[in-house]
Amino acid sequence: MVQSLLERAKPQLLNALSKQKEQYPSLNKYTEGFLEKNYFCNAITWEIWVDLRGLWLMETNEIPDNPWQIFEGS
Repeated sequence: MVQSLLERAKPQLLNALSKQKEQYPSLNKYTEGFLEKNYFCNAITWEIWVDLRGLWLMETNEIPDNPWQIFEGS
């Protein structure tokens, strides 16, 4: 069975999402909802990618070049 992007998110991204949930619940709801409903990195929109890059940067101090770097098995 194919896992959703949320299920395949690396721990760093999950930690950042958890922190975002406390500070910005409505933004987090939108981002997590997208990741729960989509299964492939190529479905990520520019809007979501900007949010994910920001979250990853917040957690790791690195900016990912592409979405495949922040998900397991991508």
